[in-house]
Amino acid sequence: MNGGERRQNRRAVLLGGASASFSIGLVAMSANGAAGTPAFAELKLARPGPDSSSSAIQTFSGHTDNVNSVAIVPGGRTVLSCSSDGTLKLWDVATGEAIRSFTGWGYALACAPDGRTALLAGDGGISVFDLASGDHIRSLDAHKDSVRALALAPDGRTALSGSDDHTLKLWDIGTGEQLRAFAGHGYSVRGVAISPDGRTALSGSWDVSISPLGDKTLKLWDIATGREIHDFSGISDWIWGVAFSPNGRVALAGGDRLLKLWDIATGKMIRDLRVRGVHAVAFSSDGRRVLANDSEKIILFDAATGEVIRTFTGHSRNVSSLAFAPDGRTALSASWDHTLKLWNTDV
Repeated sequence: MNGGERRQNRRAVLLGGASASFSIGLVAMSANGAAGTPAFAELKLARPGPDSSSSAIQTFSGHTDNVNSVAIVPGGRTVLSCSSDGTLKLWDVATGEAIRSFTGWGYALACAPDGRTALLAGDGGISVFDLASGDHIRSLDAHKDSVRALALAPDGRTALSGSDDHTLKLWDIGTGEQLRAFAGHGYSVRGVAISPDGRTALSGSWDVSISPLGDKTLKLWDIATGREIHDFSGISDWIWGVAFSPNGRVALAGGDRLLKLWDIATGKMIRDLRVRGVHAVAFSSDGRRVLANDSEKIILFDAATGEVIRTFTGHSRNVSSLAFAPDGRTALSASWDHTLKLWNTDV
């Protein structure tokens, strides 16, 4: 393997992607499918023990204001971030350097499954960018107020947005057409997620429909009809982030004094992880681990037991967004300290 191939492999390994040399996940594969030397060994990363503090593999610096959202571009060689500094940036994972910067102020972003386009949600609208050329493809005049949350369907054809105007909306990405509106929240919708089968959606809000302090609702919706299926119980504070488990059977939500898991079918709470200051949540691809922030710290949990596996420290201000790599062995974070960081979550 020459130096160029090693650099390509390292990029793929960092985020569990595939490279030209068929590095899949963390095991290098030959062309005939035989397993080779574990490619992850190239990183020579120490594996921290349970409950230990772990430092970042990579830090991405270049934003000049809060970083609000991050996404991993399929393939694992690049990542995306959006910031209050008015830019969307594409980063090289191996070097930590910005490859391209797009003009656009955003609260949330999403990357298409094919890695060709990115969606940026901001003050009232959604912008679609071509990642290869940097071109702005189209704008969606999405909501009457700021768009705070964004999720793409598994097939990449539709996107769901959540807004300060209290609504969710479903969009056709190819045409920019609004397909459906979901009404039922009483205040800002700050978290949205689409189920793995694309049939249902989660939304979390800062509702004030019951009292001035809000009823803080987490809702499950039927995407085909726009019907609310049920409202989850046990919500004690504003919701910032939501996620589905990979099998679509469990809902995860985090908020100011909230990190809980619910059974999707029954709507009943199944676990309280008792964390404060949660703004971002994520499930690993195997559904066995949960990642959430506690202000500037990041905590990795065992989803089945609720036990803390590892704590990550390194950000100096609140963590705003989290994303697991597809193989679950690394994770990406964004913070109001203006940086992104990459972490070793291999256990």
